[in-house]
Amino acid sequence: FWRRSLDHMVVPMLELCSDRILCVKLVFDDSALFIFSVYLPQQNCHHTTFTETLDILNDFVERISNDGNVVIFGDVNANLGTLQGSHGVGDTQTQSGIELHNFCLSNELWAVDTNRATLGPVHTFEMLRNGNYYRSYIDHIIVSLPLCGNVSECVILDNEPGNTSDHLPIITTFRDLTSVKHVIQRNDCVGYAWNKLSSDEIKSTYTSSLDLQCKGILNDLRLIGVNNLENCQIDSYILKLVNGLIECSNAHIPIKKFSKHVKPFWNDELTRLVKLKKKRWREWVSAGRPRNADNVIRAQYKSAKCAFRKCFRCSEFMYEQNELNRLYRSESLDQRYYWHLLNKSRNRASRRLSPIKSDNDVIVSDEAGIRDEWRTHFARLATPSDKPHFHSHAKCEI
Repeated sequence: FWRRSLDHMVVPMLELCSDRILCVKLVFDDSALFIFSVYLPQQNCHHTTFTETLDILNDFVERISNDGNVVIFGDVNANLGTLQGSHGVGDTQTQSGIELHNFCLSNELWAVDTNRATLGPVHTFEMLRNGNYYRSYIDHIIVSLPLCGNVSECVILDNEPGNTSDHLPIITTFRDLTSVKHVIQRNDCVGYAWNKLSSDEIKSTYTSSLDLQCKGILNDLRLIGVNNLENCQIDSYILKLVNGLIECSNAHIPIKKFSKHVKPFWNDELTRLVKLKKKRWREWVSAGRPRNADNVIRAQYKSAKCAFRKCFRCSEFMYEQNELNRLYRSESLDQRYYWHLLNKSRNRASRRLSPIKSDNDVIVSDEAGIRDEWRTHFARLATPSDKPHFHSHAKCEI
């Protein structure tokens, strides 16, 4: 809800909404602000549910990345820890927090409530269970980087009389949002994602804008006369035409944001499956998001999503296994190269178990296999042996 005096500025964005995401567009004179209210799946849900919802939010943000700045707030059910700021670091970051942090980095967003200047308690959620209080920091206000400089105050309210929720309210005050211009930086652009727009969207935005650019150039040429053009004038108009193409593309066409170094295991099969998954998702949304189990469109979407996740996990696992095997093979060859690979394979933000090498020189990385290897190792240590393989000097000291 918003004040009636803002009705002329607020535009509901139904195409950017889902079961857990709502969006409105705040229109200023020469800029726009997209405000998302989100409720991401909690930790009791399957983690893939959180990932899928975050993927939907990421798709929404990418679609409007050229049109204005973004504010995202709500119960994101993700603890960022120290990944973005020092406020509210009672617990280490969760896996959901790591994924949310990567989402923020890829879209140039920041959780302003984690800044050191934030006032109030260092938690946003508290629950009384069996006489004990459980606290966590799972609510955030995430904004585009250009807006961070206009934050004048951020406060987490404690003991608010009107608050009946287990979550504490967060209030963020901005200075003059209308003065913040949305800057599109495409100097290092690797390509345009034409596939993210339909033909109608391209015609209504890119084509119409390019027509206006070309009409101005053609009118100038008609006034001068083509036969009277000098070489320098031809170069000048070619440059104007190229700049017009680049300007229209930057303003209306999304860029490709995929970074190979983030997912080095990515392959052609994953590309095919993710395109199919997005296609099925758009068909499911166009059909009104049917929920009944016997719906064909819903079944196709679920099947495409399952196939992509299965291939994704398999490709990631195989890549990690190959890297670990390469790491342990290099241990006896080149110490500098070995430590380079070892430091490269470490992930401070990961909660995965460290892999081990069994007595048979097999790299074991899954939880059950590691547990069995340690069980075998300690069982062998605790079993008396008659073999004379011991340190005689140590035996005398003992």
